[in-house]
Amino acid sequence: MSKAPGGITDALSFFEEEIKSDDQQIRLHAVQKINVIAHCIGPEKTVSELLPLLFDLSKQEQFLNDDEFLFRLAEQYSVLLSQIKGSYTSIIPQIEWLAYQEETVIRDKAVEVLGIICSLDDFTQTGLSDDIMPALKRLASAEWFTARLSVCALFQHAYPKAPENLKQELRKLYAHLAADETPMVRRAAALRLKEFCKVVGKEHLSDILPVYRQLSQDDTQDIIRVACVHTSLVLIEQHFKDNPEENKTHTLLVLTAATEDRSWRVRLTVAQNFSKIVESLGSEMTNAFLMTPFVNLMKDSEQEVRAAAVSVIKDLCNSFSIEQLQNYIVPQFSSITMDPSQMVRAALGGVISTVAKKLDKEFSQKHLLTNISDLMKDEAHEVRLQIVSNAADICVVLGKDVVIHSLLGVIQGLIMDNQWRIRKSVIEQMPELARKFGQEFFETKLESIIFSSLSDSVHAVRFAALKNVGTICQHFGREWTTNHVLNKVTDQYNETSGFSTRITILHTLPEIAQVMNQDQIQSHLLPILKKGLNDSVPNVRYCACKKLSEPMSNHFLTNDIRADLERLKDDTDPDVQQLAKEVSAIKVV
Repeated sequence: MSKAPGGITDALSFFEEEIKSDDQQIRLHAVQKINVIAHCIGPEKTVSELLPLLFDLSKQEQFLNDDEFLFRLAEQYSVLLSQIKGSYTSIIPQIEWLAYQEETVIRDKAVEVLGIICSLDDFTQTGLSDDIMPALKRLASAEWFTARLSVCALFQHAYPKAPENLKQELRKLYAHLAADETPMVRRAAALRLKEFCKVVGKEHLSDILPVYRQLSQDDTQDIIRVACVHTSLVLIEQHFKDNPEENKTHTLLVLTAATEDRSWRVRLTVAQNFSKIVESLGSEMTNAFLMTPFVNLMKDSEQEVRAAAVSVIKDLCNSFSIEQLQNYIVPQFSSITMDPSQMVRAALGGVISTVAKKLDKEFSQKHLLTNISDLMKDEAHEVRLQIVSNAADICVVLGKDVVIHSLLGVIQGLIMDNQWRIRKSVIEQMPELARKFGQEFFETKLESIIFSSLSDSVHAVRFAALKNVGTICQHFGREWTTNHVLNKVTDQYNETSGFSTRITILHTLPEIAQVMNQDQIQSHLLPILKKGLNDSVPNVRYCACKKLSEPMSNHFLTNDIRADLERLKDDTDPDVQQLAKEVSAIKVV
């Protein structure tokens, strides 16, 4: 919007001209500037002139049918609140009017602004009683259902500041909306019930619990029963925690019924939130009332429910006792490893290491080893990936002997897997296995896996291998690196190796150099770097130059290397030329 030609009157007149324009883009642009106009004309004229103008426009047919205009207007009302501090009486009816509109986003934004007003520090109980409550009642009793649908979101904001007599009225109004004959209104009440329960004190829950039970038995919409599962969590966490009798009376019946609900979405919601339920109810109540229902969720007819139930076991290990895991959870693993759903088997692959760590070594060897082996051999690559990603933890639990006799062959085979993510994941397990099982085990059983991966066809696998070679070198120390690793790495740089392998070896040099002294670097690594500078492939020469620009350059910028760099300033490849010039300018400290 261009600047108005003169003072306050001109600014408001100019704004009115633009906002009434027949061009929608001009109108929308003007709406975006409402806050600027309000700031220009001041709070008094904003209340006396600007707000009435906006209210009048929102009722005109031209604007009433423009949903985008009304939505932008609703957004601007929230901005205007800072300009009219204390004068909320003038703006509430306008926002209420928008809450009646048919378009959902307009109504939602209007109710959101009413909620903001309720939460303002300078909005008093009197303002709530005189302005918000009448608007809320009108919306709740409106003939057109959209207003009743939207007002459900306002209760949670109005209730905390309401005096006691109005709080009782709000609870009754909410119960009335929860029993509305229109299914969408009941759904809106159910979706907002958990938030309303958060602000209703425990002493008044007796008015809300019948609403909760009624909605939990609604047989028309599964989304209402899903919402009641979330409400159950709020009741347990905020009102009934550490109170077994109240939970038995109010929430357990709803939750156990939800685990058997005919709608898979309801059962899925219970499965997804089961760890929160257990954490709030405690192990004793869970063991008494929910273990069998949870096992049934693990056996559910829908794969999404089974997968969610299995996935949550990872979090449940913090709450479940060893006896609960041994008696209820682990016995299901054998059937899950043969589940027809890849999703379910992958979920087990992601949690079984956590279960193994919670249980003792002997039990894991006896009851989990077969499942682990089967998952590592699974036909679905996602399942193999999940289990391999936790292979180091599993191997540590099972012990070196069991790994050698039962899993090592499988792990070695996975380094040849067709899926590169699995090969990469195998490589990423190597440092932890090296740390836990020691140098001899690594040399005899694992090093061939990681060194062969330096020439893998996929860059991500090669990069993981070189990074983890460096990590292992740091763990085993300088002498081991010099005597055992160095030749295995540098021997791979030869005329028969592919140029990608040669580049990988050059990238590996800084990793190895971290544990070597300057004499060792210059005698063992410098010749490889020199070969790189003289390689026939430009990409390899560029990589060699790049290594010289890194912190290790202090060790490598000898006279021989500088002579090679001088020659590369005239290289056939322009990128190599430029990098050689930059590296040549580096001064050794």
